[in-house]
Amino acid sequence: RSCPELERLGHCHNCRVFIKASRRLLERELPPGYLEEWALAVAQPKEIEDTGTESILIFRLANELMALATWTCEEVCEPRQIHTVPHLSSPVFLGLVNLRGEIQPCFSLAAALGITADPASAAAWIAMRQRGDVWVFPVDEVLTVQRVGEGALSAAPVTLGGSHVSFTTAMVDWNGRRVDLLDPNLVVQELARRLA
Repeated sequence: RSCPELERLGHCHNCRVFIKASRRLLERELPPGYLEEWALAVAQPKEIEDTGTESILIFRLANELMALATWTCEEVCEPRQIHTVPHLSSPVFLGLVNLRGEIQPCFSLAAALGITADPASAAAWIAMRQRGDVWVFPVDEVLTVQRVGEGALSAAPVTLGGSHVSFTTAMVDWNGRRVDLLDPNLVVQELARRLA
C-alpha cells in the first residue's frame, strides 16, 4: 500500500511494472526435468470413481438387518412417548408421536414386515419422508450410514425366508452379514394399508 501509483490505478493488476514482472515470471526458462515430470504425472491412468453409489442407513429390527436409502430418512431420534388412538391402534399402527412439535403417525415396521420385535424396547426412532408425509417407526438399533456401489447390491433370492422379502429390493453385504435394502414406496404402501 506504499506505492504512489496505487491510488491512481486502483489495483496492482493495472500497473505496467506489475504486468512486466508477471510476464518475466511466466516466460522464464523451465527448470530441467519439468516437462518430463509433468508428462509422467499426466500419463498416469486416472482413477475412475464409481458414480453409481448410494448412501444407505443400516438399522436392526430384532435379529434382522435392514437398510433404507438415506435420502428417505428425515431424522433419527431417541424414542419418546407414543400416544395411542382409541379404536385405531393395532400391532402395526402404534399411535401418534410428537416429532419436533408436529404430530406424526408411528408404526411398527417390524410388525408390518412380519418380524417379531417389541416396540417398547426400541433404541431409536427413524422418521422417513415419502410421498410428502412423515412415517415414524421404532428400531432396535441404528448401526451406520454406508455408501454402497451398484456392484455391491445383489438381488434378493426367491428362497429368502421371511415375509419382508416382498419389500426387499436388493441385498448388501455389510461386515459379513446380509442387509435387506427396503423399497420405501412398498413400505409406505403397506403402512398406509394397515392404517386404513
